[in-house]
Formats: sequence, C-alpha cells, structure tokens
Amino acid sequence: MNIRAILRNLVILLTLLFLTAAVSAGNGPSKTKLKVPPNSKSPVATKTEVLAALPTSGLLAQAGLDSIAIYEQTASSRVHAFSVKDARLQEDIYQDPPTFEHDFRGMANECYDVYVSDADGNPLAFGDYLTIECYFDQTYGGVGNNIDAVGLIFANGAVVWATAVATYQIGALRGHDPGGAVMETLGPPDRRWSKLGYEYSRITLDFSATPRHRLK
Repeated sequence: MNIRAILRNLVILLTLLFLTAAVSAGNGPSKTKLKVPPNSKSPVATKTEVLAALPTSGLLAQAGLDSIAIYEQTASSRVHAFSVKDARLQEDIYQDPPTFEHDFRGMANECYDVYVSDADGNPLAFGDYLTIECYFDQTYGGVGNNIDAVGLIFANGAVVWATAVATYQIGALRGHDPGGAVMETLGPPDRRWSKLGYEYSRITLDFSATPRHRLK
C-alpha cells in the first residue's frame, strides 16, 4: 500500500470518529424509560399495600394483634382475613355503582368495604371501631350485608369477637327483618347473620370488654 492510500484511509477513520463523537454529545446520556403496559394506570399505592407503621393508639395498636377475620354468609360461610398492616383497613372506598369498588365480594354485585373508624362509621386511623359497608344490587334477590361474626386475631391464638354494635344504617329491606338482624354480628360464628338490606348499608362494631354503646 502506497503513502497516498494510507493517508486516505486515515482521513476516513478520523472523520468517522469525529461524527460519532458529535452525535453522542448532541443526544446526551441515554435514559431508560419506565415501560407501562397499554391501558394500565400510572404506578400508585394499591389496596393491597402494606402499612409502613401502625397507629400508636386505637383498634389496630393493640399489642399482639395480628389480623381481623370477617365471617360473611353467601350460600356458605366465608372468612375474609385482613392483616393488621393491610392498608385497606384505613381506606373508605366507594363501593356503589358504577365503580363497585370492594375489599371483598359476597355475590357478584355485593361489594364490601372494611375500615377502622369512629363510633359513627367515619374513617379514623386511630379509631377504636371497625366499620363494614356494603352495596348489594337488589336485582340479584335475597338481602345483602350478611355478617355472622368479626374477630380480632392475636399472635398468641386468642380471639376477641365483636361485643357491641355502635351504630348502623339499614338499606332497603323489601319485607325482611326491619332491624336488619344487626345483633347477629356479635360473638363467635354461629351460622346466624345480619340482613342489612339492598343497596347501601353499614354496621360499626365495638370490641371492648365493656361495650361503650348499647342499642336501644
């Protein structure tokens, strides 16, 4: 190879190196984008989120409390358990149509929400009460919000069952028990349950050894 060919190849190589450096400087460092599946929502806290810390007082702050178990009746008794750190216990959601949000379901359109509250069912992280709301679509027949028992489950195996109904709200009853059989939610499971009605209903429960509320 003669001197002219060597110089020509050297010029080509230097030109390529210059162009590569210029492109890199113009674009800056490459960035990795978060890939989100089509039609998905942006990353947000979900209903199954675990709480970083428990309240320092109230129902969830009891020493040794591990979980809360709800015995709901739909054809047969079903147990729905919530860890004491389950974020759903501190969120009041909208379970009515059209969204039908729920912590768990009974029938297809029987949507339940469970959260810690004050005695009137208002969400309260440091509350001493547990509220169970339900929306039941009346087109399915029967009657909704059928709770047999609710228990506080402790790490040592002890269980504290609901001792009193603080407050409640009856749905549309269509000839069923006008009182909603609310007292059937108290004590351990016995295959007798509340019948709080169609559409929206609510019951707020007390677990204290000496009930702070007595229904008249």
